[in-house]
Amino acid sequence: MISDLYKIGSNASNLVTLTSLISCPITSSEFKRWPVLYIGADGNYYGDGLPTATWHFKLLTVQDIQALRQFWTVGGIYVFPSNNMAICTRLEDDTFASFTCVGHWPELGEMFGRNMFRDVTFKFTNLVLAE
Repeated sequence: MISDLYKIGSNASNLVTLTSLISCPITSSEFKRWPVLYIGADGNYYGDGLPTATWHFKLLTVQDIQALRQFWTVGGIYVFPSNNMAICTRLEDDTFASFTCVGHWPELGEMFGRNMFRDVTFKFTNLVLAE
């Protein structure tokens, strides 16, 4: 299953699958090799900056949020809104690769029902290919 290929960890050597952490599947993801595109004087497109990725979830439970929150802590202390971590995510060609990055905690908005958050998007910036 494709959802099993998405992973997260505090570093590249301890990545765990999202499906082992949370109950709600990832709805979509986006990978941008270059966050800034511009047209050069020669008319060609050029990219600049480090890659970014986003993970979107249609729904996440409170328990899912708590499970993911561990990656935004250092020594048990929350370091919102961002933290250094590692992910494995889908690229533009539908392959997967692991990166070290900065993960940004999402704005959760209001709850849906008793224990669900709707339309939650995690953003990861400064992606560097993990070795």
